[in-house]
Parts: sequence; C-alpha cells; structure tokens
Amino acid sequence: MIEPKTFYRKLDDLLRKIGKEKSGKKFLATIVAEIERLFGEDLRLTNGRIYQEQGEIFTLIAPQEKTKPKQGHRLSAKSEAVQRVLKFGSYIFDDPALGTEFGIDGQTEYAIPAAFTVARNPARRWLFVFELNSGWSREEIEFCMNAVRSALNYRLFSDAIKN
Repeated sequence: MIEPKTFYRKLDDLLRKIGKEKSGKKFLATIVAEIERLFGEDLRLTNGRIYQEQGEIFTLIAPQEKTKPKQGHRLSAKSEAVQRVLKFGSYIFDDPALGTEFGIDGQTEYAIPAAFTVARNPARRWLFVFELNSGWSREEIEFCMNAVRSALNYRLFSDAIKN
C-alpha cells in the first residue's frame, strides 16, 4: 500500500502534466508512460496500452508494435469487456475470462486487466488498459483511474472547444 502523502504528490504531478502537456499525436501515450512511471511499482500497474475507437472496433495505437497483429490488438466495441468499460467509465476485471480479450491470458505471473475510457466527443473515444499484478489495492486503483479519467476528459473537451 502506498503512503497517502506520496500517492497524492504523485497524483498531483500527473494531473499537472495532463493539464500542461502539449497536446498532439503522442499526448495520450505520454500520459500512459507517466502513469506507469509514477504509479507502476506502488499500484502494481504494468503494460499500459491505448485503443482508439474506429467504427465498431477499438484498435491498439500505443505502444506501437512492429509485429503482426495478434490477440489484443483489436477489440470489438460490442464485446462484453469493452461494454463494461464504456458503461461504467472504468472497470477492474475480476473475472479472468473477460481479460482474455486484452491479450493478458497465458501470463506466467498473476495479472488482470483494469481499464478506463476517455472521450473527446462521442465520436472519438479511447480505452486505456493496464495489467494489475499481484498486490494491487482496489481503492487505490479505482481512485487513480477515475481521477486520471476525469482530468483527461476535461482536457480533451477543452482542446475540442478551443479548436
């Protein structure tokens, strides 16, 4: 469990970066990297990835892999796992069967997916998916994901209005 004072300092750093980071193609990928850098060890978060909605499919856009597409690179927007994230805004997949869509099954170490969604507008949505390794705390993960989700939604909405 992370010390509350440390947690809030790190969260403040992340929220400040979300508010001030230059937007562009790498903006969301930069935020995933920051989440892992600041909270990876303490919250047991690893392997962050971003999926962008393209019609009825969410396609992996970060990290960029040069290998052939495999499981977890494309997700159906109608799948049960994706629908749960879209319905609730964030979701921790306690049921290991649901995590297989994200390509997390077959791991040598315990890992389950946790995800949240952000939207610039109803037509532009992204899924952020992380693996939670053994030792994670639901309250800390939920608080962090929801704080980041709210800040990103605000930032994306603000950018959309400016443009």
